Amino acid sequence: MQYKSVAEIDIDNLIETGWIILNGGFGEAEFEKWRAAALRCLTLVCGPDHAYTVYFRSRICGDGVQNVLAGVGLLEAAVRHQGN
Repeated sequence: MQYKSVAEIDIDNLIETGWIILNGGFGEAEFEKWRAAALRCLTLVCGPDHAYTVYFRSRICGDGVQNVLAGVGLLEAAVRHQGN
């Protein structure tokens, strides 16, 4: 049996929550909570100066479709990054 790290579980949950937000399941306040948690997770997994973290911190700043899609995409890329 292969166990997941806490960071992997957090990323998985954040990706799932991002899709819920994208589908209109949450409002702006929930988006901001998701954004803050996703940024903390990316910083933990990739480091504060990694391109994924820097892009997320500077560009994912509104609950529009493009921002949520980009944020989920960065989280999914971080999963692959973590596996390397």
